[in-house]
Amino acid sequence: KRFEDMAKSIDQRFQQVDQRFESVDKRFEHMAKSMDRRFEDMHRYSSRWFTVISIMLGIITLGGGILGYLGLR
Repeated sequence: KRFEDMAKSIDQRFQQVDQRFESVDKRFEHMAKSMDRRFEDMHRYSSRWFTVISIMLGIITLGGGILGYLGLR
């Protein structure tokens, strides 16, 4: 019985993780779309440094968000 219970709880945990990752994927899609719009706006009055810095900040925030999300689990 113990093994069955463990297997069930592990399955449930994996399902929860899958659902969380699905919601994260949707959030990242939304973020990517808004980022694309921002980049389009920036290209109208852009200097290259601004795009480089914002890309760096975006990568940092994405990495921090992923780490924070994994840490919350």
